[in-house]
Amino acid sequence: MAHKSTPISFRFLKLPLIWTVSTNQTVHGIPVGTVLSGQIAKGNSPEEARLLQLDGWIYRDEFFALPENDPARLAKFLNRVGVWSSDPESATLDWSRYPLYVSPDDVWRFRQDLRDALLYQEKFSGDVTTQRQRPKTLFDLMTEPYRVANDFPLHFELSDVVTGVVTVLNARRMLIATVLADVANGIRFKTCKRPDCPRPFPLKSKHKRRFCSQYCGHLVSQRKKRSAELQKKKAKKSLR
Repeated sequence: MAHKSTPISFRFLKLPLIWTVSTNQTVHGIPVGTVLSGQIAKGNSPEEARLLQLDGWIYRDEFFALPENDPARLAKFLNRVGVWSSDPESATLDWSRYPLYVSPDDVWRFRQDLRDALLYQEKFSGDVTTQRQRPKTLFDLMTEPYRVANDFPLHFELSDVVTGVVTVLNARRMLIATVLADVANGIRFKTCKRPDCPRPFPLKSKHKRRFCSQYCGHLVSQRKKRSAELQKKKAKKSLR
């Protein structure tokens, strides 16, 4: 009997947190600089904490567009997406782990890793999504590389169409999931040619796009135009 393929969908959920920026922080007497802390609203309990569904790909674009070294903008973004943690997905449900603490430097390093994963997919696939050998012992399973990065809880929804649903409550892992899905689907990316735009964008056709958006293309065109006009003015002055 032939086995049918089962489609997989993602359900990205936001557990609302209140993120604030703290400067000149110390941990065990050691200065750690700027830290973002995410706290569940006072009075909220698991029965009262309302979950909101997110579009992970839209928020990935927003994440790539954030200006670096701007903790206040990063805090606004985290307030929009909720939980941010490098811990496994199950840790999100542990009420005792809150508040969460995030180093902005760690977030920017993570963002660079995500960008590299989209732009250099062969290396990413070899490092993180390499073909797994069937574990023969419990030790093999415990020591399998990148288990946290590439493991997600999945359940089946049985209706007219059987679907495997991956539910993610952690925004950091939400972004990883969008990258894994795009790489698995063979979607290629390139970097926007606007020098001050860090966003990678998908190549959806054979048309050779140079910019991630019309805005970036227009901005570069206007900059070139202004630069050419400035050069003309300088040339006229030098002839006087």
